[in-house]
Amino acid sequence: MPQQQIQHVFDLSQEPCELAPYRWNRHRRRDPSKFAGVVLHEWGTRVGTEQRFRLRYGEPLALARRALAAPYTISCGVTRADEPVVALAHPLERYTYSSDAGNTYWISIGVMGLFPFESAQHDPRRHSEMTDGLRAAIAGALQLAAGWLALCASGPFSVITHRQCANGPGDHVVCPGEAVVEAACATLPPSLTADPDRLLLPEFGRPWPASWRRHIAPPMQVPLLDEAEDAPRIV
Repeated sequence: MPQQQIQHVFDLSQEPCELAPYRWNRHRRRDPSKFAGVVLHEWGTRVGTEQRFRLRYGEPLALARRALAAPYTISCGVTRADEPVVALAHPLERYTYSSDAGNTYWISIGVMGLFPFESAQHDPRRHSEMTDGLRAAIAGALQLAAGWLALCASGPFSVITHRQCANGPGDHVVCPGEAVVEAACATLPPSLTADPDRLLLPEFGRPWPASWRRHIAPPMQVPLLDEAEDAPRIV
């Protein structure tokens, strides 16, 4: 199926910080030159917009601005018309509490929605749909992250999940769900490699289950792209 064009990519990283105090550390800064890759998350809830903000900003920007109050460096979602939206919500240096053991050296991508651990558990009454627009938004978020990584660090770069970053027994080892992993693996930029067994804290993190691993594409011989040039343009 043809990939949708990403038309709504917003750079909100210079906006005033809207994070609650418990969601970030204002006294600590990250060093992007040491970044190791990307961590995939789900927001864990359906995400929409209020009419007053749609009237003020237009729906794509209204949705993007919701990311300012979430701890993920990049967030992505879709409008009611399934238009893909990608937002760079925070400066790369901002230390947010998004990825547990991965807070320091990883760009976090938060996918707006709630997805089951395995796609076979999907309940339309509860869970978000993995639409064509959302797949395109995830692809755009990965391209944006790859572009920044190419500019800031030397690689190699891995793609891991929140499940692998757990730093305690009660952490989110079901996040981000099979649907997000499948969509990400289908559109990984050449510089990003799925790393299902990398555990940041082995005593707490968990590797990908078989249902997630089946979506990892076999290695392909493709020319490397300049990710910084190939990344979606932000407005």
